[in-house]
Amino acid sequence: RREGSDGQWEMFAWPRRERRPLGFARLGGRLYARLEGSYPRGVTMQVDARHAIREWAVASVRDTGAQSSAGSARAAGTYGSDVQADWLRERLGVHEGALSDAGRDLPSALAWRVAEASEDGTIDLEALIDPEEDNSRATAYLVLYLTSPDARRVWLNVGQDDTLAIWVNGRRVSNGGHPRGTNDDTYSIPLRPGANGLMLKVHEYEGVWFVRAAGVGIGWDDITVTTTRGQPGVPVTGDRYPHWTLVNNGLANGAVQALVPWKGRLYAATGDGPFRFDPNSLQWTRLVAGFPPRWSKATEALVVFEGRLYAGSIQGLHRLDEETDVWQNVGEGFGEPWITALAHTQGVLFAGTKRGAIYRATDGGETWELVYGRTPPPPIVPHSDDGPSLAPVP
Repeated sequence: RREGSDGQWEMFAWPRRERRPLGFARLGGRLYARLEGSYPRGVTMQVDARHAIREWAVASVRDTGAQSSAGSARAAGTYGSDVQADWLRERLGVHEGALSDAGRDLPSALAWRVAEASEDGTIDLEALIDPEEDNSRATAYLVLYLTSPDARRVWLNVGQDDTLAIWVNGRRVSNGGHPRGTNDDTYSIPLRPGANGLMLKVHEYEGVWFVRAAGVGIGWDDITVTTTRGQPGVPVTGDRYPHWTLVNNGLANGAVQALVPWKGRLYAATGDGPFRFDPNSLQWTRLVAGFPPRWSKATEALVVFEGRLYAGSIQGLHRLDEETDVWQNVGEGFGEPWITALAHTQGVLFAGTKRGAIYRATDGGETWELVYGRTPPPPIVPHSDDGPSLAPVP
């Protein structure tokens, strides 16, 4: 819930019941939350509106890819590669990126139809393409033309099963797909003044096959869309009230332990190390330079203290050099290196450890003093640049 301008509390639209918020962060006037629960987890962002896209021009091709199930594709190490292959060039001599070229007609060798989506923007591809046939290893192409009065970026939320590639004006702007199948994410789409072509490519392994698309945010207000190239479009309409939309593009690990804003970016602590989020491109980038190699990069805590970003991990305490994006190990006096919590107050930095001890530092994190608990013989100790190793316990 949130408190409104009248002082009353109101429900704040939440995406799905099983996605429980664990914590919030604010960046640039926008609210973000890290999520717990069944897939997908990760991070969600508050937006001001949601505009379901209700029509697409759709065509499909069969027998695309060697694996007929997501499980076999994962076992073969090819999951996601099928959506990256250009099946149209191989079969028709047409580069698939041309489908998103607003200056070219769609190839007549494909059977195109206009498909109407549900109110939330969902198209059941299984029912649309051929409900009587096995659609395993099929690929669908969905095309739309957007007219923009100027150059801008708009946000497009897409959920699909199984994997996704997005093309805009002849250029692939993103790949989407998660090893557990159904994906849901939000992408930053670059538009130029005038007509723009948008193509979604959705590859199916087996089972449910669908796509759901909606413009999110207020940048869609004066955009028009049409399924016929060169024809006048219609305005995109939708709900003008706060929504939550997932922003996990590039976030390899959805188990986010901490979320902290710093200098115009958002930082996440995950089991794959720290990640940085760009609110313009909606893209996460992994930041592990400086962590010892050949060891876990799992990070559990983040804090901004005296203008600098600190991270706590299984390898100890790290401070980010903002000039080089390299983490530096800092801190002496820890009885164990596994840092699970960080906080500060009145110029003092505090760190909590896996074994329940609390330390404090008054010199920017260089030296630490135990203030709660005891220091047991640590099960792991740093011994080289290669990371921690097992040590005997006396």
